[in-house]
Amino acid sequence: MDSKIGTPPGGAAGVLVSGQTLDRAGMKAIAQAGRAVSFEDCDFTAADLSDLPMGGFTFTRCGFAGASFKGAALDRTQWTGCRVGKANFASADLTEATVHSGDFNNTAWRGATLASARFANAKLTGASFVECRTLGLSFTDCLLINAYLQGIS
Repeated sequence: MDSKIGTPPGGAAGVLVSGQTLDRAGMKAIAQAGRAVSFEDCDFTAADLSDLPMGGFTFTRCGFAGASFKGAALDRTQWTGCRVGKANFASADLTEATVHSGDFNNTAWRGATLASARFANAKLTGASFVECRTLGLSFTDCLLINAYLQGIS
């Protein structure tokens, strides 16, 4: 896999990270830089990303299987084609986040803020959305088999 850190296509402001395997220390350093960051084809498998400020980040085709986002700031994030199975988003803030065509099977969202979050063409089989704050939450063409949606109206 080709690995690089550079500027997003078109010279957009921010940083592009591609093909990297990142753990908590690496992600913490990137998050603390305070810049817009786009990740493509990166691996965060089983990473502890709890309580990190990642608002506005973009993730494309990244792997997060078993990762922990407990209490993380993920507002305005964009997720496209990511594999996030069995990840834990407990108490995370995903206000205005957008998820498109990803695998979020068996994810845990207890107490997460999902205000105005949008899920489209996502696999959410077995996902648990207990005690979430969901004003404006939308699901479009999502697979929600055995998803636990208690309290969502």
